[in-house]
Amino acid sequence: MRDEEYGALLLRPLDGEPDAPSKIDVAKAMRDGRHRRGRRWWAGGSALVAAVAAASVGGVLATGGGTPPKPKVLPPDPPMPGACVPAMLPIGGHPDANLTAGDPSGTWHAGVSEPNYHEPPVFNSLLIWRGGQLVTDAKAPASSFGVRDINGAGVAVGFSDTGANQPFAYRNGSFHKLAGGAGEPVAINDAGVIVGNVGPTENETRPVRWRSLTAPAEPLPLPAGVRPGEVRVRDIAEDGSIVAEIGRGGYLWSPDGTGRFLKPPKGHYPAPSMSPIPLPSGMPSVEARLPFPDTSSAGVDPQFTPLTFARGWIYGHLLSESSITLPYRYDPRSDTWQRLGDASTQADLSGNGMFAGDRTAAYVGRALLTLPLPPEAASPKEGENWMSLTSIGDDARTVGGSMISGRADPSHRDRPVIWRCR
Repeated sequence: MRDEEYGALLLRPLDGEPDAPSKIDVAKAMRDGRHRRGRRWWAGGSALVAAVAAASVGGVLATGGGTPPKPKVLPPDPPMPGACVPAMLPIGGHPDANLTAGDPSGTWHAGVSEPNYHEPPVFNSLLIWRGGQLVTDAKAPASSFGVRDINGAGVAVGFSDTGANQPFAYRNGSFHKLAGGAGEPVAINDAGVIVGNVGPTENETRPVRWRSLTAPAEPLPLPAGVRPGEVRVRDIAEDGSIVAEIGRGGYLWSPDGTGRFLKPPKGHYPAPSMSPIPLPSGMPSVEARLPFPDTSSAGVDPQFTPLTFARGWIYGHLLSESSITLPYRYDPRSDTWQRLGDASTQADLSGNGMFAGDRTAAYVGRALLTLPLPPEAASPKEGENWMSLTSIGDDARTVGGSMISGRADPSHRDRPVIWRCR
């Protein structure tokens, strides 16, 4: 995803006239968004407070696109922790750092030092923590390095986002440049399979899979009517399933290589969305060339933006005609959709994850886990610090994120944070 796309997603909650002059360094917030990749549960950020969408245990069950219900043996959710305690992570001798990824077990976390804009760009460092201890502090092979994911073996993937993006993986003390040319790895599962997008230009970017650190970039098959540049890979599951965003909807490649669009439940009326790349004069948008929208007497099917896998579910959002985003999750095996929260719940989900409202909180299944702020986040001026949640272990016992500075100030630094829950 390019800077401008991340910026648009990050700043969506700020649409409208502010009541007072902003205290947020917008360019910096956009930069932070570039480096924010949550592990399987969420990532991304909100421009004022990065928080996961508030949700209750209640919800609405639906099956996609009128498909007859299948036997619903749904993936189980972890038990809700009773309490969580925040702690700042060590960052060595660096002035600042953030945490942008975590593995499914909650053992491994990764981020970078000096995550913000620098002129000229700096060769920052990859930081990896195991059990809360800093175990890797490695100078990046290219400037302005960002981390997107880490797996249960401590293998991290990331890229340099200066000029033509360069994709890398890090394993056992060494960086490996991924094959395929310019591109961005997005996620890695515990089997070591990496997915992302590669291409020399925006129009030529296409989804790929690397079966290992040394494997070639294998193009994923595109559905009929879709051109390179119109697909954005989002995540890979532990079984090898890959989810992507295409135009108005989600697309899923199964482990056997077959693909299908995710047919969302009916009942919403989305605003038209834009094709992600400029189109030749007279060429219809990607939406017009796909099996969306499905017009009917009840309206059109909603836009579903898949964001991440979480314990078998695909979490994402639906966009209503009034530009209200609604949190949903989908189980591909049983074709089950679940609304997160009740009929009044709204969420502005951005980046690769689920963030909304003004609380630091995380989804554990469909319920909300509220996290206490670390003492260091207290500020005499409202808006000077905000929290970015980027990962959660499958057992919901460890949450990772960052305390993000709301202003450019050498004495006001970004810091990685983990919450240990019980």
